[in-house]
Amino acid sequence: MSDPLKNLKKSMHDAGFEELTFSQRLQKQVLAHVHRRQINTEQVKKELLALLNRYRLTGFEVMTKLDQIGEKAFENDEGTLYKILHQLEQDEFIIGSWDGEDKYYVTSKKGKKYLKELEKVREEALDGKESWT
Repeated sequence: MSDPLKNLKKSMHDAGFEELTFSQRLQKQVLAHVHRRQINTEQVKKELLALLNRYRLTGFEVMTKLDQIGEKAFENDEGTLYKILHQLEQDEFIIGSWDGEDKYYVTSKKGKKYLKELEKVREEALDGKESWT
C-alpha cells in the first residue's frame, strides 16, 4: 500500500522542515483523516453516478441537486466536484458533452454497469445484516 503522506514528507524536506517530526498520535489522526476523505470521495462518486443516471446535468446543476439532498461535500469547494467529474469522465463512467457554453454529464454504459454492481453488493450486504438481526 502506498504511503499517503509521501508528498507531505517530500514537501517538508524540500521546504527545510525535515527535522520536524509528528507524534505517533498525530500521524494516526492524519492518516485517519486521509482515509475518511477517501471513503467520502468514493461515496460521492456513487451518488454522482446515480444522479447522472437519472438526469443530464451541468456541473452547477449537479451541485444544486447534491445540495438539495443534503450532500455538503462540495460546499465552498466546487473545484473538487469538477476534479471528480473529470476523473469519472476519464474512467469512462460518465460522458460529458458540450451544449453551447455548458457541459452536460450523463452516466455511460460502463458507469451504469458499475452502478448495478454497487447496488448488488449493497443488497447482498443488507441481506447479510438482516440475517444477524
